[in-house]
Amino acid sequence: MISNKSINICINPFRSRKRSQVMKVGIVIGRQQRERLFRKETCEQIDALGDVVWAEYDGSGSVEEAVELLQGCEVGVGSWRTPHPGQAELFAACPELKGWIHAAGSVKFIFGNPQVIERKLRVGSCAPAIAKTVAEFTVGALIAGLRRSFDNALANRYGAGGKPDHCRFLATSTIGVVGLGQVGREVVRLLRCFGTKIMVYDPFLTEKEAEALGVGCCGDLLALCQQVDALTLHVPALPQTQKMLRREHWQALSDHAVFVNTSRGVCIDQDSLTEELGKGRLTAFLDVSVPEPLPSDHPLRQLPNCYYSNHIAGGASPLIGEQVYRDLCAWQRGEHFTMEVTVADLERLA
Repeated sequence: MISNKSINICINPFRSRKRSQVMKVGIVIGRQQRERLFRKETCEQIDALGDVVWAEYDGSGSVEEAVELLQGCEVGVGSWRTPHPGQAELFAACPELKGWIHAAGSVKFIFGNPQVIERKLRVGSCAPAIAKTVAEFTVGALIAGLRRSFDNALANRYGAGGKPDHCRFLATSTIGVVGLGQVGREVVRLLRCFGTKIMVYDPFLTEKEAEALGVGCCGDLLALCQQVDALTLHVPALPQTQKMLRREHWQALSDHAVFVNTSRGVCIDQDSLTEELGKGRLTAFLDVSVPEPLPSDHPLRQLPNCYYSNHIAGGASPLIGEQVYRDLCAWQRGEHFTMEVTVADLERLA
């Protein structure tokens, strides 16, 4: 690598000049974050695509540093807390920028800059990569909850705890999936490997699509709760999804049912869930809450049937870097990004 100290970047020397036009890519993700998102081999694959410039600062970087790095680039790559085209100063200073890959989830903030729409910047989200890790966490929670494995582990800490009561198997359970976006679909894909009966609530799901996915389609959320052994929530935080699961839904769940929330805390009535969990009827795995994190004395931290984690289901993983590579390959071929987001998509996305 040839270091350019004046702008604190690193210029990739592996440049293919066989074609008349070489794709130039600017990656404004600092070194510490980059190490969490990109394996060494993924970086090498990206380097081989053309003229790739990687940020060499340690933190998130400033707008000024990003502007220097992105000069002449047709595609930029950012992530959580990095500079981005939603910042008018950056986008105006990068006239050749035509595509942006967000190596993270939501891209709504990028469209807050009207120039992004006027210049028809193509925007890709790595939400599909994050969906895989969230779905993995979700299925793990469903298995642990249905099998009562954590309860049994605690019981065995000081001696023979005996077999857990009300143990169920994923393969013979009915699982309710609320929301069939990127995460919901990945959860369904994993659950199908177990032969699980899957029921889905999603206002946008048609009977024909449900049949193709091998799931049942339930048009009433309360009715869904009455039919399942476990319920998992995967909806974006939108005005229409706030507190969509409330007291009546918890009460509709059968005794010993499992609830998993890897979505957002605002999408449930947290107070009524806390009250219902206090009765000992249900088991909950909550990776999100309101607020985040919960106060140290909050009941959800103390209840023995509530397993509270601090937003670890998704986040940075090498799967994101792998999607960035695939999306850059797609750009080079003149194809769409894995998840290319347009203005028309925004009302349904977080």
